[in-house]
Order: sequence, then structure tokens, then C-alpha cells
Amino acid sequence: MKKILVIESDDAVNQLFEATIRELDLEFISSTRLIPLHEILAIKPDVIVIDYRPPFGFGGDLCKELKTDPRTAAIKVILTSTDRHIPKIACENFADACLHKPFDIDLLTSTLTRLAADARPAATVLPKKSFWAVLGV
Repeated sequence: MKKILVIESDDAVNQLFEATIRELDLEFISSTRLIPLHEILAIKPDVIVIDYRPPFGFGGDLCKELKTDPRTAAIKVILTSTDRHIPKIACENFADACLHKPFDIDLLTSTLTRLAADARPAATVLPKKSFWAVLGV
């Protein structure tokens, strides 16, 4: 079963995501705060939905960190916001998709379905070998 991690501080929005995700027969995991990369790696989500302006940080920063780290770059990320510039913000932070609040339920459902179907597991990064070790010297 695909895992969807939702990082959203608003209870009503979280309930909407939970109902929608469970209806799609996907596993729902939520956090009301930004969580560090090592916790995300432990959760192993297929898709992460991040509010652009959660308390204590910026969702865009976490999105950019996820998309530029080889261990998490394959995880699909959706940025959400009431900001009318969310498409531009999502692009600048390498998000796979964006959703404007309040959500159109059909767009929310189709976006989650599409990204969950395209999701690949997070990469397992092996320790780097030195140039000399590769040559067997």
C-alpha cells in the first residue's frame, strides 16, 4: 500500500486529506510540524503533501531539501498554500505538483492518484567508494 505523508497544521485540512487518502485506499500519515529528513527516511512515504507555510518553518525549504537529496529525490512532493503564487513557488522548490487552498476535491483526488501511481521507493544510497577503491588499488 502506498504511503502518503501529510504535513499540515490545520485540523480541518488534515481531516479532508485523511478522508480523501483513505477513500483512495492509500495509507495516511500526518504531522502538524515540519519533520527532519531522517524521520522522513524512516517513514518511507511515496508522496508527501507539505503546507508551504506551516508553523516554525517553510515547506518550500523542506521540499527543496527532499528533491535535492539523492535518498529522497524520487519521493513525489505536493506543495499546498493559499498563496496565489503557489505554482511559481512550487516550481522554484522543485515540487512535483501544487494545490491551491481551498482545494477542488476532484483536483486533489486526481493529483494524489497520479502521483501515488508514479511513485517509486526512496533510493537506498550506498556509501561512496573512493576512486582508488573502485580501481582496486
